Amino acid sequence: MNHWLNHFTSFGVLDYEGINSTTFRLLKLNKDFELFITNNQ
Repeated sequence: MNHWLNHFTSFGVLDYEGINSTTFRLLKLNKDFELFITNNQ
């Protein structure tokens, strides 16, 4: 989480609400993908 925040901050992106929203979506997608992979092995 901090890695992504630092990554975005280094580019000067200050829309933290937008970052959090995007990060949340990415994490949810990643979790769904992991579950999909796990269930289909």
